[in-house]
Amino acid sequence: MRVLIVSESYAPTISGVAISVGNEARFLASQGHQVTVLTPRQAAPPPDEAGITVLATPSVLNPFRKGSRMSSSVAGVVKKALKEVQPEVIHLHDPGVLASAVAHAAGTTPLIWTQHFLPAFATRYLPVFLQKRAAQSLVTRLTKLYRQAKVVIAPSTYVVDALSGQLPGVTWKVISNGVAAQEYKPVQRESNQLLYVGRLTADKQVHLLIQMLPLLPSATLVIIGDGAERETLEHLAKQLKVSERITFLGWQPSARIQEALSACSVFCMPCDIETESIATLEALMQATPVVVAQDGAVQELVAGERGFAVAAATPEAWAETVGYVLANQELAQKQALRARAWVLEWRSLEASMRLIGQTLTESVQV
Repeated sequence: MRVLIVSESYAPTISGVAISVGNEARFLASQGHQVTVLTPRQAAPPPDEAGITVLATPSVLNPFRKGSRMSSSVAGVVKKALKEVQPEVIHLHDPGVLASAVAHAAGTTPLIWTQHFLPAFATRYLPVFLQKRAAQSLVTRLTKLYRQAKVVIAPSTYVVDALSGQLPGVTWKVISNGVAAQEYKPVQRESNQLLYVGRLTADKQVHLLIQMLPLLPSATLVIIGDGAERETLEHLAKQLKVSERITFLGWQPSARIQEALSACSVFCMPCDIETESIATLEALMQATPVVVAQDGAVQELVAGERGFAVAAATPEAWAETVGYVLANQELAQKQALRARAWVLEWRSLEASMRLIGQTLTESVQV
């Protein structure tokens, strides 16, 4: 099967979407499919992986994401790519400029979309007085695009619940991003060490973790990731006189992240608009106690006593919940082991990739 995957995010870009697209491309190639990824040209070349052809579009600097680029002047490139690849099915990841152009030019080729974000993610960067109108405009656009699709994949039921009522006539299917199975070896965790992994952007709300530290005088915080908010967060730490208790590591390779997840006492995810959160899945896979925001899809991951959710997006609420977990490590570790078993059963990468492959195949056979 000739598969064209279209995404604004792909390696070497670091993001949840880029990870998901890379996992899909590798899986489909391993199954003998002809896989082509259409994505913006980045400053560094994409990885050279067996069975995967990468077509790069012209690009410009992405003003919303530090260090990455986004597609520009795509019409001619899209037409050429469709003629060259002759795809039997097209999988489009998020309705950016590139994916939208491909959808409009695809003709009768079956389309599968994956919705990786909520409208609040896009509108949060706008002035408050524009947010409602922008959200309505985005929903109208999504409805037009997604009605063309055989299926729209969402990584969590939270996304479907949030959007299905606003997007009539769309067929939804929930498929987790999935997480690769990791061997679990019980280790002595660093006492009172907190960990965050992810982008340092406004939507992630990492400032809440820094603002809670003065309320937890024995806690330390390790931050893995980078982004436009890093300097602001470092300045905030200095203002609050907690810099000596925070370590900014920048982006780290996967092996280093796994080590950090195994070593920390608590993994924290303060973002309240996650559509799933691969970083949180990886923490649960390592049987790491997890504290997440009350809103967003992360609440699905910790439901059923698999972790802890913070009642409000305030430093005080975060300090109260994290402090409770630090003081009750035996209970937290029991919940973390329960969460690991659940992830292995219900959120495995292999199962997710097989479901995506099945969905693509069925769209061609109909």
